[in-house]
Amino acid sequence: MLGLEGLAAGIHTTSVVALENSTFCFLPYDRLMHVAQQRPALREKLLGVMASTLVYHQRAAYALASTNAEQRVAGFLISTFERLAERGYPGPDFALNVTRQEIGSLLGLTLETVSRCLSGFEERQLIHVRGRHVEPLDQIALRKLTVRVV
Repeated sequence: MLGLEGLAAGIHTTSVVALENSTFCFLPYDRLMHVAQQRPALREKLLGVMASTLVYHQRAAYALASTNAEQRVAGFLISTFERLAERGYPGPDFALNVTRQEIGSLLGLTLETVSRCLSGFEERQLIHVRGRHVEPLDQIALRKLTVRVV
């Protein structure tokens, strides 16, 4: 769910960049609340999604504050590999639809730091990189580098 911060502030203070091909559905708040009043099961589901979103963002903030660059990049790769595999992406390599700069922005790192981490993972034969294509070679070792809180 996007735009929840607008409930408290009265205006939307964030912007969103899709990290991969995405689909979204715009639903105005007043319309959502009207439907939720009529359907208690939907209201409960909506509250659950909002709570999950809050927990996700709390964990993401903790991860940024408590992990080093290598752990963040490894966690990003593992998370990306898992999401793409769940969606039936055939592999074995995965196309990252984002630049190293965008990965750095997401993880609170510089472009150079992201590039160094990817090069280091490749030198240790954890991944193989060709442009934006990344092939996981040793996901077990890569996963050991992560502190998965997100």
